[in-house]
Amino acid sequence: MERKKVSKKCIELLAVNDPHESFGNGGSKATSPKSYGLVRITKHNGKVEEVLMPMTLLLDIKRMKEFFVNQGHAQCDDDKYWLRVRDELRNYPDVELKLSYSPGYVGEVYLCSNGLVIGDQNQFVRLHPDANFRPSSTASSGTLNEWKENVASLALYSDRMLLALCVSFSGLIMKWANQESGGFHLHAESSVGKTTATLLASTVYGGPEYLCSWDITEAGVEEVAVGRNDALLPLNELRLLSTDPVLASQKASKLIYMIAEGKGKHRAKSYQSNVNTWATVVLSSGELSLADHAESGKMKRLKGECVRVIDLFADSQSGFGIFDRLPKEFPLAPEFSEHIQAQSQVYYGSALLPYVEGLLKWENGKAGSVKRRIVKHSNSFIENCVVDNTKGQEMRIIKRFAVAYAAGAIAIELGVLDFSNSQIGQAIRKCYEAYVREKPESQSEEIDKAYQKVLDKLANAKLLKVREGTG
Repeated sequence: MERKKVSKKCIELLAVNDPHESFGNGGSKATSPKSYGLVRITKHNGKVEEVLMPMTLLLDIKRMKEFFVNQGHAQCDDDKYWLRVRDELRNYPDVELKLSYSPGYVGEVYLCSNGLVIGDQNQFVRLHPDANFRPSSTASSGTLNEWKENVASLALYSDRMLLALCVSFSGLIMKWANQESGGFHLHAESSVGKTTATLLASTVYGGPEYLCSWDITEAGVEEVAVGRNDALLPLNELRLLSTDPVLASQKASKLIYMIAEGKGKHRAKSYQSNVNTWATVVLSSGELSLADHAESGKMKRLKGECVRVIDLFADSQSGFGIFDRLPKEFPLAPEFSEHIQAQSQVYYGSALLPYVEGLLKWENGKAGSVKRRIVKHSNSFIENCVVDNTKGQEMRIIKRFAVAYAAGAIAIELGVLDFSNSQIGQAIRKCYEAYVREKPESQSEEIDKAYQKVLDKLANAKLLKVREGTG
């Protein structure tokens, strides 16, 4: 069969990376330098796509030809054509290609785990071919207005769901919030609505597939965390860790500490050259609190764990599970919960683009704009709460609630949520107050309380008068 001659320019080099520079997940210096070019290719069917090409292919025309044909380029046996292609590709453009080992913010854009770039399209930012993470199933279905009306609005019936929704957005402002990885663990008995809350929160990014399970290995949690860098990491059903309470407790403690630390293990270079790093916000769920989970495994939660991933009782104590009230059309909480889950599988992912675009527009217009908003909203929230600002641990905890409020307030300002600041502020303050009421006492608090009891007993004790000379 005669090969068609290629009469027009089907291959164009757009940008080339600095092989010694990398972005995301492990620093700015590549441990295994590789040069790639971003090439726009017109396929045999007329479709245009962009592909990453190893620049070493220019050293071997045969391999270069095979590469492009495998990418969909028309079959062509004209050697002169391929020589021209090689010569043109050797003329590097004055545009930098940034290759990132993880999704998230890279320069002035946001890189999704599916390769979608949000922000300035004139900047060439792509995922590095050697990036090692578990994709986060970022996807969208339905319009933003449909999501707001059919999913987000339902969070108003539950303070904890509204907190979960704002926590989801807070993953997108980690870059400016000056906060370590961590988040919240919703706990209560089965069928209260914990999974519904994490599913609703996940709709900011995608559908049900975005929700992760606690049934995961140590190496697996690294890949998942990297894939949710600068985003939400939802983890469902803590009981799936292990049937052995001791092993489950040890595993939970190790994984939570690793996630909050934002860094994975150092491994042999033959296996993995880069150390995984990430910044993520966790929204976990389970029947037991992390404190109870640790106790059942005959362990005690470390202070650092309690601050980084906060236990919050998911039952609102209203008689409706996680809900504080129910809409008229759903008199039973399980039915309403099922409705939310069904809607979350239809409308999702449409909030991510306008939220991130808004953040980048503010920041690129005037550096520091996002951080100033976070500080303003966070301080406003804390000022309306009762907290001892002399206790560092308590201030770190309330800041998690405050940053969630700031993320929600920013979503309102950007038109991504149709709530008022007072609605989300009141809901998140109630969640914080519930946490304060229910939190387990620290060892020092237990000692202080026992000491006070002794003082109270002494103060109320009837002292016997002892006369001199009596036997």
